[in-house]
Amino acid sequence: MSSNTTFTDDVALVKQLAAVNSGTNNQSGVNEVGQLIADRFIALGFKLHRYHHATAGDLFYLQTTKRRSDK
Repeated sequence: MSSNTTFTDDVALVKQLAAVNSGTNNQSGVNEVGQLIADRFIALGFKLHRYHHATAGDLFYLQTTKRRSDK
């Protein structure tokens, strides 16, 4: 996976996300969608901080690994 995804890749991701039962009360589905999106950011160089939540979906915090001076 790279930042050079194609339109076909993007459509496939949207279909994959839409197929997940991620209703408000479905914790595992919410986490699955979060992980699918986080995986894309990780591939771009982001660092994932994931905080478990006992009754709702986990909190996903993505942090860039580049500093502004690293342009």
